[in-house]
Amino acid sequence: GELGRVVAPVFKRAGADLVLVDWRREDVEALARGLGARAVVADLRDTSETERAVRETVSTGPIAGLVHLVGAFAKHAAWEADDGLYDRLVDLNLRTLFNAVRAVLPGMIQAGNGFIAGIATNLVWGQGSGAGMTLYAAAKGAVAHYLAALEKEVRGLGVRVTVVYPLSSIDTPLNRQATPEIDPETWIDPLEVAASLLFAATRGPRGALLEIPLVAARSTK
Repeated sequence: GELGRVVAPVFKRAGADLVLVDWRREDVEALARGLGARAVVADLRDTSETERAVRETVSTGPIAGLVHLVGAFAKHAAWEADDGLYDRLVDLNLRTLFNAVRAVLPGMIQAGNGFIAGIATNLVWGQGSGAGMTLYAAAKGAVAHYLAALEKEVRGLGVRVTVVYPLSSIDTPLNRQATPEIDPETWIDPLEVAASLLFAATRGPRGALLEIPLVAARSTK
């Protein structure tokens, strides 16, 4: 997605051997070609496809890190949400993470080394909120709590886990299109998200980052 197109080059420039996973073949293969990375086409909502993606990845070496950027967002009144919206928001935000972690974690534990990161939201940071987007808040809350619990479970096994909390919208073309009335200078720069993920990924076991809240200061220009 849009965030992945920013995060992937940052990790590549830092020397990462990248495998990019997406269900949209044309998009992921084009991005991979531009970066000299490897593309794997898979729908991470599906357990078998996720396991296949991991098998294809480990065929060239162990997986050192998983940066989960899959997600979906929707505004809605709580009484208007239907089963389809529930499935979409929970599957894309949480099930994809669950499937990916379950597939990569055994290899990381065996190696005694690994890094897992995901993206939460300001709606579940501190007191939280989420009025008008209850399912999204619930799904991202589940992501945050899943990763927090996972961190405690694997802390002594060499696997580090980080949750990034953008405390406003991320400045992407899609967000600009969806809310043109809002000044994007008040949003999080996606390059800052990428830099935070890279910083967390390169910490050692004696200085691991569990949570990274990001804020944007309004431009003075």
